[in-house]
Amino acid sequence: MWLPRASAIRTSPPLRRSALVVAVVLACSGVAAAANFAYLPAVVTLAPADRVAVMLLTNLSDSPLRVELKNQRWDQTLNGDVMLEPSNDLLVTPQVMTLRPHQTLSVRIALMGRRGEREKSYRLVVTELPPFFAPAQLPGLAVRTRSAVNVPVFVAPLGAAKTSGAIADAVARGGFVTFSLVNTGTVHFKNQRVAVTALGPNAQRLFVRTLEAWYVLPGEHRKYRLELDKAICRQIRAVTISVDGGVRLDRTLEVDPAQACR
Repeated sequence: MWLPRASAIRTSPPLRRSALVVAVVLACSGVAAAANFAYLPAVVTLAPADRVAVMLLTNLSDSPLRVELKNQRWDQTLNGDVMLEPSNDLLVTPQVMTLRPHQTLSVRIALMGRRGEREKSYRLVVTELPPFFAPAQLPGLAVRTRSAVNVPVFVAPLGAAKTSGAIADAVARGGFVTFSLVNTGTVHFKNQRVAVTALGPNAQRLFVRTLEAWYVLPGEHRKYRLELDKAICRQIRAVTISVDGGVRLDRTLEVDPAQACR
């Protein structure tokens, strides 16, 4: 049986600089980044024509680096938390690798299962392992921070990708605004901004609150709950919910202060 194999890539000074740039970009963008290694791409996608994807892993340190790679099926809770469970849908090779200082190796991610009507979501868990050598043999390793990241991996659906969503179950009651962000499409979306704007009697803006924005997987939904400021709650006549980034959604909710405020 054919098995994908990791291959070494000669590490030149420009590649080292590129690896450092990748690490900085990942750290600044809010995507999971490791202290001792960089990975590229930050999100792995197996397009409809792809059976194998490749990720580059670079050791950013001056010491040898051992890592373990595990494939996990990715689901999420109503609050957007990541839920992982073992999966055999993807074959990751190698599963354990050792990188020399500043070396770059390729990791191959092969699709073993079938595609579905919806995009399938996984996480490639990359965990730094303890070194083979004792700390006394490699000075500085005793205080070295071990890194770990979860890299999103998406397997495209069988049919055409559809990105769509909806704001559902929006209500203002008991001092809170609650609503759900629903992914009605066949692929994930990742929002850049979820904002709630409160409007007064003359449609004047009373406040804008920005909520946490992240992935919403196909067929899933994420619940939001925002507490209303008691000092101005009874001035609120409407609330506008805006979602921007992965999808563009807007909804205006009429507010009855008698029900909305505590």
